[in-house]
Amino acid sequence: GNPLVVTKMDLSSSVLEGLLVAGSNSLSNEAFSLLLSHSLKSVGRTEDTESLFKEDILSKLDHSQVKEAYSALTTLIIEAAKSGLDGNSISATLEECQFNPDRISLLQSQYKLHKEKLRTSLKRIGVSLPHIVDVDWRLDYYIKGKDVERVNKLVYLIKLKTEGGQNKEGFVQFTCTEEQLQDLVSRLREACKSCERLANN
Repeated sequence: GNPLVVTKMDLSSSVLEGLLVAGSNSLSNEAFSLLLSHSLKSVGRTEDTESLFKEDILSKLDHSQVKEAYSALTTLIIEAAKSGLDGNSISATLEECQFNPDRISLLQSQYKLHKEKLRTSLKRIGVSLPHIVDVDWRLDYYIKGKDVERVNKLVYLIKLKTEGGQNKEGFVQFTCTEEQLQDLVSRLREACKSCERLANN
């Protein structure tokens, strides 16, 4: 893909070290394939790392290296699925960790195959903050107040539709004046600019 549109994954140094092990020659392609298969199965359920060593090929390898590579691969898969990344974004990270083309293509195709299932598993177990999926608004014009004085006031009624974990829908509703709405919009713009600045650093 075009390198300009590839999102670089933000992974900790210990995960990157584990990926270097997973991409190295100390693991045969067959051992790597087994590790990948276990990593994909483990998302959304607890898998004891000792079960890895029931596999003949893996049991003959350095156990601490196998666990390190397994943990890093699982983290990579979870982070990619959580962010909805495509195969190209993953391959940029794998290339950095010196994966050979065969392993990159195997991981990409397996990830693509399981991506939706992985995202469903993560939604089921994840505790994610609700995010805004839709906005509704209405403009009300108040002519009179409670004490029958003329008010002539414009009030915006804003309704935010949110979606949380397990596709739970919710609503946040509030009223505000035009000035308050303008203030909210300018604060949101400022927040977007801050995010852009952080992303570009």
